[in-house]
Amino acid sequence: MRVKNNSKQFEKNKVEKSWVNWNKELKKKKLTQTLEETYNLFLKGFKIKEISIKRDFNEETIERQIIELITKSMINIDDIVIKKNKDKILRVIQNLNLFKLSEIKKELPEEINWFEIKCVLAYINSLPNKLGKR
Repeated sequence: MRVKNNSKQFEKNKVEKSWVNWNKELKKKKLTQTLEETYNLFLKGFKIKEISIKRDFNEETIERQIIELITKSMINIDDIVIKKNKDKILRVIQNLNLFKLSEIKKELPEEINWFEIKCVLAYINSLPNKLGKR
C-alpha cells in the first residue's frame, strides 16, 4: 500500500515539474498560427468558452494557449485572473516560496482554480526578474 502512495506522489511531482518546464519553454517558442488566431479572438473580447466553440477546440486547449500568451507577455494577467485571486496566489508563492502547483493549491481558498494558479505562474515566468527561485 505504501509503495502505491509513493508511486502516485512521484507521478504527481513528475507532472508538476514537467508543467513548470513546459511553461519555461513557452518563452522560446515562436508564435504559431493557431496561437495567433486565439490571441486575435481574445483581443476582440471573446471569452475562453467562446473561443473554444468558435475554434472547435476544447476549453483546456484554449486555456493552455492563454497561459502561453501570458508567458510571452502578450496577454495581461489582469484580463484573466481577478486582482483579489492574483494577489492571494502571489502571496502564497512569495511567502512560502512555493512553485509546485499542488502545494500552492493546498494553501489557497477552494474558489481559486488550477487555471488561475497556472496563469499567475506564467505571469511570474514572463517577468524579467522572477519573484522567487525555482
